[in-house]
Amino acid sequence: MKCSQCAAKTKWKIKFRASVLDTLGTLIISLFILLPIYLVTKLVSIAVVSLFILYIDNQVEHFIFSILLIKAISYLFTLYLVYVWFIAKRVTRLLNFLSYFINYQLSISEVCQSCTTIGKQWQFPNDLDDQ
Repeated sequence: MKCSQCAAKTKWKIKFRASVLDTLGTLIISLFILLPIYLVTKLVSIAVVSLFILYIDNQVEHFIFSILLIKAISYLFTLYLVYVWFIAKRVTRLLNFLSYFINYQLSISEVCQSCTTIGKQWQFPNDLDDQ
């Protein structure tokens, strides 16, 4: 990114502060939340792989490398669809939701190195009570 005033390159500045016990508790809760998502992803990938294995068994017998390749590709593709798409679309809501479980402060800003102006700035959690 470039600075709007002097057109110099900006640098991202990230500040994060959280309690250790809150973070540990949130990780344990996240495991219970993410476990069903992982199991659904695993079941979808197994279904896709079994369809390809049935097709490959009819075409070429004992071609193990292609089966492993198809399994890896389908598993990575379903992981991409479930995790990355879901998190990328809802990252701000997820960060605000985490504030119910963990006492944290996260601020992300763009700082110009030459003129020291602050460009874009985000702060989480958002104070929704002030509105």
